[in-house]
Order: sequence, then structure tokens, then C-alpha cells
Amino acid sequence: MDRECRQGFVQERTLWNLVYDVVMRLLRLLGTLAYAYADDILLLIPARFAGDLQGRIKVVIQQLVREFVILGLSLNNGKTEVIIFENLPRWLTRDARWMIKT
Repeated sequence: MDRECRQGFVQERTLWNLVYDVVMRLLRLLGTLAYAYADDILLLIPARFAGDLQGRIKVVIQQLVREFVILGLSLNNGKTEVIIFENLPRWLTRDARWMIKT
């Protein structure tokens, strides 16, 4: 995201949390596991096949961008990165939803 909070300004952190709450709810509705830290979001998007994953990523990003526009924010493409995990470690694959097969 392009907008940032001023460091140490208590009210802005509260406002930022409210904005993030809207974004996190949207991600939950999209079936995406998300972790937020400061002004960054880590998304875990499960899929069994590469084509399915590409489609799901596209839908999630489109919905996020639409929500960001409503909130007056924008996605920072320079900081946006996609990492695909294959053959995940056993501790991550206990839940079959996280398996990606190509």
C-alpha cells in the first residue's frame, strides 16, 4: 500500500487498524488466510493446481484493489511479490488445502 502512518501518532494507528479490519474481513470472505504487520499484508492463497492458483490470485488482487480505491489507498506494485510454494514442509501440509500441485 502506498499510504503510511506517521510514526508514533496514536490516533493514526487506530485509524489504520480500522482500515485494515475492513481489508482483513474482505480477505477472509475471499477464503484467503492473511497476516498483517504494520502496513504489510502476507496472503496465503491455497490451490491444488497452478492454473487455479493464478485465477485465485487474480480475483484476490482485483478485489483488494477495488477495496483500496474505496478506502483511498493503492497497492504498491513495487513492493508486491508472489512466491509459490511447492511440496511444502510436512508441518505445513497437514491441511490439504495448502498443497499446490503443478
